[in-house]
Amino acid sequence: MDESLTLTKLSAILNLSKGTISKSLNDSDEISVTIKERVRKMAATYNYSPNENAYGLSPQRSRTIGVILPKITRTFYVKALEAITAQSNKLSYTVIALFSEESQELEKQNVEYLIQKRIDGIIIVPTIETQIYKKTDHLKQILNKKIPLIIFDRIIPEMDCDQLDINNSFLTERATLDLIRSGKTNTLFITRGRGTALDELKKQGYLKAIKQNRVQSHFLEFHKEDDHKTFKTKIESLNINGIILSDESLTHQVYQSVLKWGYRIPEDITIIAFSSRIQQECSLNRVLTIDQDTSVYGKKAVNLLFHRMEKSFVNQDFQIYKM
Repeated sequence: MDESLTLTKLSAILNLSKGTISKSLNDSDEISVTIKERVRKMAATYNYSPNENAYGLSPQRSRTIGVILPKITRTFYVKALEAITAQSNKLSYTVIALFSEESQELEKQNVEYLIQKRIDGIIIVPTIETQIYKKTDHLKQILNKKIPLIIFDRIIPEMDCDQLDINNSFLTERATLDLIRSGKTNTLFITRGRGTALDELKKQGYLKAIKQNRVQSHFLEFHKEDDHKTFKTKIESLNINGIILSDESLTHQVYQSVLKWGYRIPEDITIIAFSSRIQQECSLNRVLTIDQDTSVYGKKAVNLLFHRMEKSFVNQDFQIYKM
């Protein structure tokens, strides 16, 4: 495959003018959907993007980095973005922030958009689908373009780039130990049941604390309506007095259910969640939170990316950094 494909060569292959190709790749309304699709497919086949050669050779930089996050509603990611933006500004970079909404298709579109914008580097928290099923062709495309990439939070060990792994296992272990030491020994660990690496790490931390104290572990996957009945059954039959939530999106419904069933929080049942958002909601101020120092994580991600950008993407010594 010709990695040095130019606009002129692509024009000859497609039998289209260079102007038509450029407008197609920039999604111009002047070009029909059929032609744009044809141009994009051929450009993808040959790993071509606008100004590709200039991007690799020009000393000029855009002074812009791209950030792709899964959810704008997740407090953790919003706070991480604030830290990323603040640190980037200190280094004289601006930030383009995009959200995948846990859609890999949207994530791919975001990647393509940032590449076309000729950003200097990308920080990404991959979608669950990308992480679990290792569908990483679009991420490898970033590296093929010699654009520095930092994978944040949801690591993919197979990827040849720097990655920032937040030690969720340790955080969960510490929170569970505190719960048990406070006398809450009948604990329930609740997930969304999506089988993510992140859930597994938190589960490992929970189990480590359980084994240290030689108490019983209990689990619940909460992803369909019937699970409310299972949840209530477990609370009653196991005399649950402590709950650890792997996913912050579970917080409100678990909290409301426990109250509805007549339990006091935290006197009867202590709930621990991975979220600082709940402290902003008066109705949830009795839920304990696992402290995640997002300002440190965001700053570290930018510094790692800056290091690669300043070294002009030296393709070696990639690491997974544990925080």
